[in-house]
Amino acid sequence: MTCKITLLERIYGMDSAQGIRAARMLLRNDVSELNVKVEEVSLGDRGRLVVVLEGEDEEAAKNFLAERYGCTRSLNELEEGRNYRGRVVSPLNYGYGFYVDVGVTHPAPKDALVPLYKLREQLVGGRKISLRVIVNVFCFIDNLPLEVRVMKVDPTTGEIEAELSERELTRLGEWVKSRLDRVVVCGTTRQQVRRAVVRSGHLGDIVSLERLGLMEHAIVCKYGTDAPGIIAEIGGYLRNATMKAFIPKKVRDLLSSP
Repeated sequence: MTCKITLLERIYGMDSAQGIRAARMLLRNDVSELNVKVEEVSLGDRGRLVVVLEGEDEEAAKNFLAERYGCTRSLNELEEGRNYRGRVVSPLNYGYGFYVDVGVTHPAPKDALVPLYKLREQLVGGRKISLRVIVNVFCFIDNLPLEVRVMKVDPTTGEIEAELSERELTRLGEWVKSRLDRVVVCGTTRQQVRRAVVRSGHLGDIVSLERLGLMEHAIVCKYGTDAPGIIAEIGGYLRNATMKAFIPKKVRDLLSSP
């Protein structure tokens, strides 16, 4: 017997074969303590990972991976008030908020809207800050893994409204309190990011490399090292990746501004 699951993790921005190899290694490590094998990893719609599992613990492994990475589902499976892992979708395409892919594929693909009023309420004390400023300062970039809490589901129109989960708000708060710049990198593997840092000669300027997803990472800079400078130095080694600086001082300045 085998079971199949489509995760929200995606391969993009690089050679798909290399990405699949990295995904297979990561997933095998994730389920290494269970009696299950990762039999196959392939790509489905939107470049999502389709994983075939086989073994006595295949259902347990399936549920674990769905919880960790998010998975595809039908609209009627969404529960209001529940948290779901998703991915930011083109956050600056609209002025009234941004969408998050929470895996809804049936009866039609549908993303969840995190409205601007909710972002203002959760992140900037309700002040009338533009979506562009919020997106840029808090580093919400395309494909960034993000956990949201589904607030409303309209089964008639298929509209979904969500807000940032408490876990995401805690993460952002910790990033700000750390006072350390971060470089958020989307579209490449952890190994490639580390190789770029080493080749650029900046390994001594970073504290750690945080995994946000299979192909999404945060380079944590040492105190006094600025993220834009690191981006300039490693950009040539990661030409197909998207990079953006998370700068705690900019967040603090935004929150303290009149």
